[in-house]
Amino acid sequence: MCGSSKDVREGRDSRSQLCGRVRDAGLLDFLFYIWQWDSDPGAPDRAVALANKAIALDDTNTVAYTIRGWVAAIEGKRDQAIADSQRAVSLDPNSRFAWFARADINTLVGGKPEEILAYVEKARRLDPRHPQLGCLQESVAYSIMGRYAAAVDELRRCEQSPNQYNPFVHAWLVFAYSELGRQQEARAEAAEVIRVSPQFSLEQTQQRGPVESTGKIRLRGAGSPSSARPA
Repeated sequence: MCGSSKDVREGRDSRSQLCGRVRDAGLLDFLFYIWQWDSDPGAPDRAVALANKAIALDDTNTVAYTIRGWVAAIEGKRDQAIADSQRAVSLDPNSRFAWFARADINTLVGGKPEEILAYVEKARRLDPRHPQLGCLQESVAYSIMGRYAAAVDELRRCEQSPNQYNPFVHAWLVFAYSELGRQQEARAEAAEVIRVSPQFSLEQTQQRGPVESTGKIRLRGAGSPSSARPA
């Protein structure tokens, strides 16, 4: 077993410590790559290798399954991505992280917006202290449904959380504001995309993998490299 987070932090169990470090390294590899903070093309394969190593140490490691599922999603391996996300929630149905990850993976593979909203709700019920959990995924679902004002409300909540450093939060705000005819606010959010991730572009995201949800928005030249319109 990977042990508790306290065990990992305090190093009381060497196996727990190793498993936790392997898992967390894989998660960081994935996040830095997908948010375009790191252009290393080997990052997804490295994240999967670390996730597989963590699973070999502990086959009930829900975070490792979600890392593998996330990478499968950005690589267009829909069935594998969904299978790994389902495995995570079946192993720990009371894990808010597992349900959040399932919502995110469904978002990445173009899942039904109603299912995305249901998974976000489950995650929030398990962690009522963090109502902003899943705000990006909920906003994408609303955007797909054409509910742009609701999407903006959720994305603004994201900006009051650590999600403010996720460039996709600001990219989806560009899209939602544009659809609502709020061009000045869209331009301001376009600037935020570049501020949090100077190398960011949706074209680069789509080159890295056929992520279905990001296909809903594309870049255009409008004085900003991150202005967005429907694809």
